[in-house]
Amino acid sequence: MVVFYGRTNEGVFYDCIGAIVESGINSTHSDLIVTSKYCVNHEDIKKTFVIPVGLYPPNSATESYKIHQILLPLKNNRKSHKNLAIVKLLTPIAFNSFTRPICLPQRNDTFDNFNDCYYLKFYAFPNEMYMTSVEMLILHKSYCNIIVGQTVLLDNIRLCAVQKSLIDTVDSEDPTSVEEGLPFICIKNHKQYLYAIRDWVKVYKPEKNLLPVVILTEISNIIDLIQHVNVSHDNITYLHGADIWNVD
Repeated sequence: MVVFYGRTNEGVFYDCIGAIVESGINSTHSDLIVTSKYCVNHEDIKKTFVIPVGLYPPNSATESYKIHQILLPLKNNRKSHKNLAIVKLLTPIAFNSFTRPICLPQRNDTFDNFNDCYYLKFYAFPNEMYMTSVEMLILHKSYCNIIVGQTVLLDNIRLCAVQKSLIDTVDSEDPTSVEEGLPFICIKNHKQYLYAIRDWVKVYKPEKNLLPVVILTEISNIIDLIQHVNVSHDNITYLHGADIWNVD
């Protein structure tokens, strides 16, 4: 996992989280991050840097990574995941015991409440970033529509999930929590797969006696886009189905 952050004269400010995925470089490095498009505001992107979660907060000896390109699914493609972004770094991040990529599912892979799924939760403090996992249960789409409203789930790219227990209750009002871009991971055949990204920070609490519901966007429809980026090792000037922002 990585943190998107900005640095000013007043200090370091975290923005959101991104998931490292395997790239076409080799098996020891990656320059590809999947996150929410709201993490990469075009106006501030030149002031935004990336760092592995385990190295946050950065200091003078910490290597930060600059953003090279941002790829967004085209807005007029109704089947695409408009709220997700693929970030290509200027230099790749090396893997180690603390920094590892998450497997990508196949385009047609599905996960349901029979899979073990969890939601990674991050808390940022002045001198460290703390991570915990919350076991989640994927809700049936029809039930989700009743809870959050049909207008939220406009198509099949969004899902909603509820935590399995009251422990580590998801709470968007915690000032230390980092909400945007959080990964939703499911286990299948003993492997961990990045199934969805949190790009909808509102937490729904339908009734007092029910656990809060989290809205996420599946990444299945950007798998092809990621694979195209993987085979384009050099600077990408055109990619069918995507808007490309050159940053550095």
